[in-house]
Amino acid sequence: MNTMHVTRMGALFALCLLLSCSPAREETKTTTPTAEQPQESAAGDEEVYTIADEVASPVDGMDAFQQKIMGAIVYPKEAREKNVSGTVYVEFVVRKDGSMTDVRVVRGIGSGCDEAALMAVRGAAKWNPARIKGEAVNQRMVLPVNFKLP
Repeated sequence: MNTMHVTRMGALFALCLLLSCSPAREETKTTTPTAEQPQESAAGDEEVYTIADEVASPVDGMDAFQQKIMGAIVYPKEAREKNVSGTVYVEFVVRKDGSMTDVRVVRGIGSGCDEAALMAVRGAAKWNPARIKGEAVNQRMVLPVNFKLP
């Protein structure tokens, strides 16, 4: 018998033995949250939705909100020096009263851009809350904040 064939058979046997001795895995079901499947907020006190009949929106409109964000951002010196550009994704919860809480960076680019994006979003305008069946609810949002050098 060819030694290459024996080595492959031995490796296959070892793999089968290893798999047969492994503990059984529990099957987990993953679902995407819907208007009927809320998540808990960071505080754990109220339900937070990712999908709603009417999504949360800035009181003055999305265009004005984005203009305010872009006007509030000061491009960090470190990012300019390192030629860093890209998109920072900021997550937050729009509460039933239109306030923003739980503001955090979920994907950043560093060099001071993450902090600049957080400051700009935290200082932004009040929101109209999301609604499900006409009732105001908390909604988790993710906002992309772009940093682009000229």
